Amino acid sequence: MSRVCLLPYPEFAYMVECLPERREALKQYNQAVTDWEKAGMADPKPLWPREVRQYKWATMLHDRMLMPLVPYTTRGVVWYQGEENAPRVEQYRRHFSAMINHWRSLWNDPELLFLYVQLANFRKRAEQPNDSDWAELREAQLKALSVPHAAMVVTIDIGDADDIQPRNKLDVGYRLVLAALAQVYGRAIEYSGPTPERIQIDGSNIRIK
Repeated sequence: MSRVCLLPYPEFAYMVECLPERREALKQYNQAVTDWEKAGMADPKPLWPREVRQYKWATMLHDRMLMPLVPYTTRGVVWYQGEENAPRVEQYRRHFSAMINHWRSLWNDPELLFLYVQLANFRKRAEQPNDSDWAELREAQLKALSVPHAAMVVTIDIGDADDIQPRNKLDVGYRLVLAALAQVYGRAIEYSGPTPERIQIDGSNIRIK
C-alpha cells in the first residue's frame, strides 16, 4: 500500500512519519557504498542502516515492486498472501479491500479483476473446537468477495499442516486459471464452490442453504 493509503490509519502513523528519515538514511548508505567501492573495498562494507531495517515494510514493496508495473496494461492480478496478518484480523478486514481499490486506481480500471488465494490448511487439526486466527482471517478473505470484480480460490484441501509453503502449487494455479477464464474471458465454466447464503439453527441441527 502507498503512503497515501496508509495515512488514514493511526496504527501506521509511525511508519508513515519515518519515511523521510528512511529515504535520507538510504541515500547516505548508497553514497557510503559507492565510496567504499571506489576505495578498493579494504574496509568492511557499510552496514545496512538501522532506520531502513526497522521500517523496511512500510510502502517499500509498493514503491519498488508495484509502481514499476503500472505503465503496463493488465487485465487482472493474482494475490497470494495473508498468514502474516493472522494476528491482526480486524486490521486486515479494512486494509485488504482498501488495497484492492487503490491498485485499481493506479491502473485507472475500477473493474480490474483481483484474484486471491485463501489461506490453506496449515497447522495440525485441533481435537476440539477452539479459537483460530487463521480461521478468522479466512473469514475476512471470504467477506472481501463483497468487493466487485474479485474472486477467491479456496486451498484448505491442498495445503500442508506441517509446511507453511505447501508443495502443491499446480492445483492452486489451476483454480486461479478457472477463475480468470470465467471472470475475464467470459468462459461459461464452474470456477467456485458453493457459498453459504443462510444458516438456520434447528434444535441440535444447523441447516445451511
